[in-house]
Amino acid sequence: MVKCLVFHCHFYQPERKDPLTGKIYEPEAYPFSNYNEKINFECYRPNAQLGNFNRISFNLGPTLGEWLRKNDHFTFGKILDASKNAIAQPFHHTILPLSRTKEDLEVQVYWGIEYFRTRFKCMPKGMWLPECAVNNPTLEALVDNGIKYTVLPSHINIDATKPYKTRVRENKEITVFFFDNNLTKRIAFDDYCTINGDNFIKYEIEPMLHENNKELQVILVVNDGETFGHHKKFRDRFLEYVTKSAVKDSGLKICSLNDIFDENLKLRYTKIEENTSWSCDHGLKRWLSGCECSGNNQSWKRDFRNALNSVAEKIDNIFFDKAELYYNNPITALKDYINVKLDNITVSEFFERNIRKDYNQAISLMEAQYYKHQSFTSCGFFFEEISRIESINNLKAALKAINIINKAFDRNLIGYLLKNLENIQDSKGKKATDIVFDLLMQ
Repeated sequence: MVKCLVFHCHFYQPERKDPLTGKIYEPEAYPFSNYNEKINFECYRPNAQLGNFNRISFNLGPTLGEWLRKNDHFTFGKILDASKNAIAQPFHHTILPLSRTKEDLEVQVYWGIEYFRTRFKCMPKGMWLPECAVNNPTLEALVDNGIKYTVLPSHINIDATKPYKTRVRENKEITVFFFDNNLTKRIAFDDYCTINGDNFIKYEIEPMLHENNKELQVILVVNDGETFGHHKKFRDRFLEYVTKSAVKDSGLKICSLNDIFDENLKLRYTKIEENTSWSCDHGLKRWLSGCECSGNNQSWKRDFRNALNSVAEKIDNIFFDKAELYYNNPITALKDYINVKLDNITVSEFFERNIRKDYNQAISLMEAQYYKHQSFTSCGFFFEEISRIESINNLKAALKAINIINKAFDRNLIGYLLKNLENIQDSKGKKATDIVFDLLMQ
């Protein structure tokens, strides 16, 4: 009987850089200058020093990865050294089933793959879905872009020790690795669960195995990677001990998902549960209309999303109205534009392979699309208050996109943002429209 234990860690931070100023200003992270710096000190670097990336499966969010690449060469280098264990992630960590258009969903998937290929120098086999939020169009986008597998919370009446296949079209399918979300929550919130590595194996992992099963068994442990050192002190050392020492007498083999995945494995088929998430038991409500998990009076989230959607719709209308004048294929060009943002190509090289004529406005269409996507980063909808830095950064990204369009095409889109924000205020009475006006005055 082959018994594999996989720790998959989701390493991610949103873009901390202010879209309007290009600077990071987070005094709340004192004595560090920003949260990336703080969490790097507590989590990313210690895990890299302990060699944990070499023994786990992981995904690295592009916005975090780029900060590490520029600010901590040692840690980023150690992560790259473990590239055989890495899988991809959509670029801006947007909730894919809530994408306004099919094109938006596909662009996020494509950009995430291009980031992975650029930094890890290979095509990813798997892709982590933000919040494990899934529906059939999302899986179709993965398959159409060459992704072979993904990771989801297990649902009722499924044996989570086995990978499965699910059909996304009549002739296309994707492998799914399932994990026990109750164990994920215990690791995240119960200190005693991870206080002793030997007990963790004995009481949490071994009971999940089937004693007389001679087939491949996979125990997949999934968690926010920042649990190991940032959210929970010393758990980076717990992760080291479990993956190096505690498994020795258990008969378990430490693997990554890439180690296990095999296209030729004969797997059973199952259906997915659509519009679920791993960090909320109420589906996607937390990011759409608010739910009891995120406190009272969360209806502002629907108005907030409607405000951003209204801006996005106008930006898309201008994009599709104008882009065909400039680009051979607007969507192909938009997907390719991530290579400019990643410094893989210059703007001139981008024009050479995508543009019909060299118009100054052509690049503005792409920049507006980039910040439009950033305005839907999931963190802006996760917490209780619109006045938190995560939601404000989403607003700033939307304003950045608006400013680009206003300047290039003499349009005024600010009203579409403000209209749906009129009735939103935080618990201290601060109105969302006042937040926008404050940002405009900066």
